[in-house]
Amino acid sequence: MAIETLLFDLDNTLIDRPSTMFGLTQRLVEHFRDQTEVLDIQVLNRQIQYLDQGGYGVKDDSFWQELLALFPWLGTPPSCADFRDLWYEFYWDATEPMPGLFETLADLEAMSLKLGIITNGRTIGQNVKIERLGIRKRMQTIIVSGTVDIRKPDSGIFQLALSEIGSDPAHSCFIGDNPIADVVGSRAAGLYAIWMRGYFEWPGDHPQPKICIDALPELVPLMQRRFRP
Repeated sequence: MAIETLLFDLDNTLIDRPSTMFGLTQRLVEHFRDQTEVLDIQVLNRQIQYLDQGGYGVKDDSFWQELLALFPWLGTPPSCADFRDLWYEFYWDATEPMPGLFETLADLEAMSLKLGIITNGRTIGQNVKIERLGIRKRMQTIIVSGTVDIRKPDSGIFQLALSEIGSDPAHSCFIGDNPIADVVGSRAAGLYAIWMRGYFEWPGDHPQPKICIDALPELVPLMQRRFRP
């Protein structure tokens, strides 16, 4: 079966989230350098990533309070609201592409594949990150859950993307890192699913995916060998 369309998750698929999070940590440490005791960036980065849960941590007041508590403040800490604003500003500024992203997209375009993004998240934040990557013009559709009020793994968000791009699920493939939101969700919508390993453990109550990759450039030979006519 020939694949005509590839749809991507954003974080941990097109964006190197661990590298981005480290860049965020560096910026926070530098910004608050004169307001805290000396910080170990590596330790703080691990603590921040643990609380963030790969982007799936709930960003409520308790989340921001826990983050603030990681910093040994010399005086009064900033408010949760001020810290939250800095977090997003620095996170967006630190956005790092996955290794091989641009070469991979160019190779996939050369195969005349239609490309798109389906991502859970806030409208502003996800669009800023896409702009930082400079890949908007390469995509025939971009669906952000905060815009359409549907979240992966709901089949409706995959169907919406396919409708916009003019593709059939049987000729489409979704690539993402989250076992439930990306793999189980896209399979339920009738697409082929490719799991980007290395970020989440596979849940034992779901069948293992048939197709897995560990790096984005692996898509190119996979499309050439397995899915092209």
